[in-house]
Amino acid sequence: MEKKNKKFIKINSILSFLLFSILVFSLVLSVNQVLFAQDSDDDSIYDEGSFDQTVEQAQKNASQLQVFFGGTLQFSSVLNFPLQFDEYTNFWTLSGIGFLYIIYEPYAKFYLSESFSHTLAAFSDTTVNLSSSNLSLSNFNDSFNLLEIFFDLSINNILFIRIGKQVIHWGAANIWTPADFINIAKYNPLESIDSREGKNGVRLHLPIKKFNLFVFFDFYNTAPMNQDIITDFIDATSIGIRADWTIGDFELALSTYLTKDEYAKFGFDFSGYLLGFGILGEAAFSMKGYTEKVVDYTTFGSNLIPIYSYTDEAVFSATIGISKVFGDKKDYSFELDFFYNSDGYELDDTQESENIYQLAIASALAGKGSILYIGKYYIFSRLTKSNFINTYMSLSISFLMNLTDFSYRLSLSHSFSLPNILPFSYSLNYFGGEEGREFTFTGTEKFSFSISTSISF
Repeated sequence: MEKKNKKFIKINSILSFLLFSILVFSLVLSVNQVLFAQDSDDDSIYDEGSFDQTVEQAQKNASQLQVFFGGTLQFSSVLNFPLQFDEYTNFWTLSGIGFLYIIYEPYAKFYLSESFSHTLAAFSDTTVNLSSSNLSLSNFNDSFNLLEIFFDLSINNILFIRIGKQVIHWGAANIWTPADFINIAKYNPLESIDSREGKNGVRLHLPIKKFNLFVFFDFYNTAPMNQDIITDFIDATSIGIRADWTIGDFELALSTYLTKDEYAKFGFDFSGYLLGFGILGEAAFSMKGYTEKVVDYTTFGSNLIPIYSYTDEAVFSATIGISKVFGDKKDYSFELDFFYNSDGYELDDTQESENIYQLAIASALAGKGSILYIGKYYIFSRLTKSNFINTYMSLSISFLMNLTDFSYRLSLSHSFSLPNILPFSYSLNYFGGEEGREFTFTGTEKFSFSISTSISF
């Protein structure tokens, strides 16, 4: 009887925090007369192309000197709990991105963007300790980072030059980006805000009708803090090159990244339409691994200390995805993506491979490596219904699986964009598979419920 009451109390605690989170959102939504309504597409607020289009439209009736300042604030609440409902953790986070864009036509543009993330509060069952499988310490990491700061210059609208810290947006894929071998970190599609920091360098862009040539001089390795010793500036400068063509309904691109004393990296990507389907893909190749990975470990007491190195053999990775919009009102969409990574880890039923695999996941969660690049094979699918019940709602269900360790993430998401009310969404995620794998590293048979709203200005 006592055990039953204890479980009942814990379930009540979880429901209390859920109701409390919903109450906070209700209070936020009640101020909608003060704040203006937002678009329902959350990703568009971070899309550089959409922003540039807005700027170009505003330029038509603007003066020579223009200043744009804005950003997005996002409040989210995440509740984690296992299938047994015997413990939980709840995190409230305020995060966002702010930007400043100054345009002085026809001479130059200046852009600066910052991101921040701050944990407002964290709650848990009193029986949960820091070693709990359902408590991720990464939830407590507050950050405030300078993402990009650069100048854009043009020479007679023929050659365009970008100087400063910048993220390189090359490639066509949405989930896995194998040809993105220039940026410091890989894009994480599971994060609501792309808070990757850029690299210092100079980018040249030469457009010629249906052809574009990009050259990026990467100065990242010229900074003393990013290398072991100070070297010659020219020797330490890497070069990225991309050329893309538009041929019919397809855009094709070749890219390469050259660094002294390292093997060249080559990339290929494409996107377009074929037989009524959207299709895209990316591939990357190098004669030697260019991402540090856990290759062995040592022991210190009961702790395992990872040893990092690069793969000596040639590496190849590729992703391909298809999408389709259908229905009488074209309000259904489906997408399916596959990913292969030869540099991924293997599991061969030995304790050594098990230890290396788990150390690799822990390293990726800590920032040394990339989640969704641990295994060799992955699959992702998503079905979305827009105009769900009415024109202001959408519903989607997605499935993401690591086919190397058979752990997976099943998600159901519902978003609202009602007139004169802040847009908000909630999602329920289930993590399944054997414990200690990529999606079950912090606990198997676990649920995560999140609710969020955002304000753009």
